[in-house]
Amino acid sequence: MKVSMKGILVVVAALAMAIGLPGPSMSASELNGTYIKQDNKSEYISFSIDGKFFLKQQKKPYDMEQPYVTIEGTYAFNGDMVVLRLPNGGEAVGKIQGDVFIDNQGKTWLKQGGTVVNPGMKFKGQSNL
Repeated sequence: MKVSMKGILVVVAALAMAIGLPGPSMSASELNGTYIKQDNKSEYISFSIDGKFFLKQQKKPYDMEQPYVTIEGTYAFNGDMVVLRLPNGGEAVGKIQGDVFIDNQGKTWLKQGGTVVNPGMKFKGQSNL
């Protein structure tokens, strides 16, 4: 029985999809840009091609004198997941779907100039966004 390399690759890819292994990573040039939080347009995250991010986010609890905090760090890819490496050594994870960044709390951030292809996007096991 003759087995082709192409046939093996098709089977491996199908198995990876079936068991949920991460798909191919996106590139920094695809991610590059600024994403605006959809439920608070004053919050945004910018990803640069050199693997760095800049986040402006509202403080929790809210502070009238200084309502926003800024965070700079680096990012890496794990399939379609983006791992944000924070200055304190912590990590946060988000997911990219088209022009939308979905943070680990299910909040959507739309890329400037981008469009929402599927507004019902969600992480596996998440009930709503």
